Amino acid sequence: MEKSDEPTFVWSLQACTLDEGHLIHCLAVRHGMEQCPAIVRALIDMYGRCKCLTEMDNAFHSLSNKNILLWSAIIAGYAEQGYPSKALSMFDKLQEEMVLPDKITYLYAIKACIAAESLEKGMQLYCQIVSFGLESDLGIGSTLIDMFSKCGSLREAHAVFNSLPQQNVVTWSVLVSGYAQSGYISVAFELLNEMQEKGVYPDRVIFLCLLSACPSFGTVAQCKLIHDQIVKHGFHLDAVLGNSLVDIYGNCGYLMEARRVFDKLTNRDIYSWCSMISIYAENGVTATALQLFKTMQKESIQPNEVILLCVIKACCNEEALQEGRSTHHGIIHRGFGSDVVLGSALIDMYSKCGCVDDAYGVFNSSKYHDVVSWTAMMTAFTQHGQDFSTLELFHKMKENRIEPNAASFLAVVKSCGNIGAVVQGQLIHNLIVKSEFYSDGYLGNALIYMYATFGRLKDAFKVFSTLPEQDRISWEALIGGLSQQGNFDLARRCFEIMQQKGLVPQDTTYSNILSACSHGGEVNEGNIYFKHGGDQEVEKYTKTAHFNCMIDLFGRAGHFDKVLSIIEDMASPMDVTRWHIVLGACQKWGDVRIGRFAFERAKQMEGDDGAAYALMSNIYAAAHIRENVVKSKQ
Repeated sequence: MEKSDEPTFVWSLQACTLDEGHLIHCLAVRHGMEQCPAIVRALIDMYGRCKCLTEMDNAFHSLSNKNILLWSAIIAGYAEQGYPSKALSMFDKLQEEMVLPDKITYLYAIKACIAAESLEKGMQLYCQIVSFGLESDLGIGSTLIDMFSKCGSLREAHAVFNSLPQQNVVTWSVLVSGYAQSGYISVAFELLNEMQEKGVYPDRVIFLCLLSACPSFGTVAQCKLIHDQIVKHGFHLDAVLGNSLVDIYGNCGYLMEARRVFDKLTNRDIYSWCSMISIYAENGVTATALQLFKTMQKESIQPNEVILLCVIKACCNEEALQEGRSTHHGIIHRGFGSDVVLGSALIDMYSKCGCVDDAYGVFNSSKYHDVVSWTAMMTAFTQHGQDFSTLELFHKMKENRIEPNAASFLAVVKSCGNIGAVVQGQLIHNLIVKSEFYSDGYLGNALIYMYATFGRLKDAFKVFSTLPEQDRISWEALIGGLSQQGNFDLARRCFEIMQQKGLVPQDTTYSNILSACSHGGEVNEGNIYFKHGGDQEVEKYTKTAHFNCMIDLFGRAGHFDKVLSIIEDMASPMDVTRWHIVLGACQKWGDVRIGRFAFERAKQMEGDDGAAYALMSNIYAAAHIRENVVKSKQ
């Protein structure tokens, strides 16, 4: 190349890779052209685009006399690569060297203010822009509106908008977006109507901005208004807008509306299918999600990792296990078998389908593990009562220098509590204290439950007192642990305090309290809790666990008339477990009449019910002893 090839150097740098850029830079030096401002600017742009900021800075400082184009390039480089403070620092140096900024320089400096969320610096730039008479420029004006909006100063944003000699669709879009993203959806709609009244018609950018604000600040009704406007202006076939509408409707539970939008899209992309499938999966409409997955493949659209992940999540129940296995085979066939995220999802799927061995098979077959896959497997073991395996896997994870996350600790803490591993539980607690997850509320609640089940009440209350917030779950963890340990009096006292604090107990808590009343012989108190708990969230007399507790409570107290009354009032059918509870109570009191009644009902359900036969035999024995005691007293 000759010196006359300067444009060639510049053009080559605009479209090259980093390696090619290094080669062109060397050629420029060899030909003595490294001091050419145009080439240096192209080098700055190239190194910035390739994220080589040190080399970008070196190229900039290689020239002693820097023009405004070079200053603008270096400011743009830092701003676009996520270093807004450095960009603003370079702008300050520019002014120190008495170089006059131009429109491009100001544009990138304002964008740096947006990234840095620096309203103060933005105001300084605005004052300079006004002093140089550049405030009427539509490009600068639009960027200023965007800056003020994103920095939380909508008044200044609107003032800049009003000061512009004319407003086009871009300036309107930025203003409408500013109000929408700040939570003022109604004002954004008013501006949308005003803009159309003034003969400026919205483009897809405005609708995208409005839709992006809806999940955080809008309502479904407002989303439908935007949808109507989209249809009115002929953008209803736009894939990006359609996908946004599908997501919003789906996340709000409006599946039919989401499907209508999806069906009307003529150019459905992979994201469209992914959104619709994931919506069905997340809302429990498994069959439809899987059917849509099959339809997608029939239309020759190959699934990516994201869609496969959605399908796996849809298969997290026993009814869809076969489809889950098929999807698993498809993942291996498509070469995604080593994907850690998909592997973790498969572990979770098999676990929720009750196939722990399959889950462990996926885990073992994977060459790579991250904290998510380790945690998924530990959670699977814990959920299925294989608590020793959870502890073993936790230690292996630590040996492999994988730092646990909050979910990892949660699984192993639960397992320690389940098997009474006191020493292990204490060691895990110490690790949690040293980690960044010490303030995690879920972990704290799990630790409370663990210590309470250990009978280490002092430790349980210590963890309880250190929680940043003692919510319903915290109290329920404490009550559950106390009940399981048999400390029913303290469990009831905690229950009363919980209610006094205005926290509404859930079903499991009522079950624990009813169990406490049963073991403590508190018949009247238990009956009150039963009636009160029956009014919570679901219809009275539908909670299986509650009924079992009340049958046990009245049975232990010998109130068989009330036992039979409860059985008669039950909306749900009796199961054999309840008849076993009745039989157990009859054994205690030697009540042969009620015992035979319960025995016959248990046989009708189970036929050859060994437990029922054993209990009935014990009832006869207890009744005989009771008769002998009565005769001896006579």
